Amino acid sequence: MPYTKDQMVALLRECKRDPLMRFNVDYWDKKKKDPYEWKVVYVGPKKTPYEGGIFTVKVVIPQNYPEERPKFYFITRIFHLNIYWLESNNDGHVCFGSTDSKDVKELLKLVETYFSFQNPDSTWYDPKVQQEYKDYRDGKSKIFYEKAQNWVYLYAGLNQLKK
Repeated sequence: MPYTKDQMVALLRECKRDPLMRFNVDYWDKKKKDPYEWKVVYVGPKKTPYEGGIFTVKVVIPQNYPEERPKFYFITRIFHLNIYWLESNNDGHVCFGSTDSKDVKELLKLVETYFSFQNPDSTWYDPKVQQEYKDYRDGKSKIFYEKAQNWVYLYAGLNQLKK
């Protein structure tokens, strides 16, 4: 049975108060207070290519939640194997791969782990980038790391706060 609007508001409040969540969750638009659209802000963890970045993610929860999985979209550009950026439509869609979870709290935490772990078999990037990630993961090359850090500086770094 789909969650009611009141249940969605309660779930949002629960996520905001959960001490285990190391990210900020709120309404996407604080004026409209639509409980089916959330704004999540993640901070790139230390010792990852995303260290120092501030990343905004929009979560769109379907009206028939929890039967249907929420959709996650990075608003902040990120160089990542599991975040989809088309040349013509930069939507930042998150690929959850083989997970069957539809639980928004689990998916919020899963996105957080994506800063440290990526699926190198994602079909969204070309094989060259996949190999760059594998080489970085295996300690053979820093090319992937340097590209990801460059995107952090360009799109998610402190230089963005000055605008």
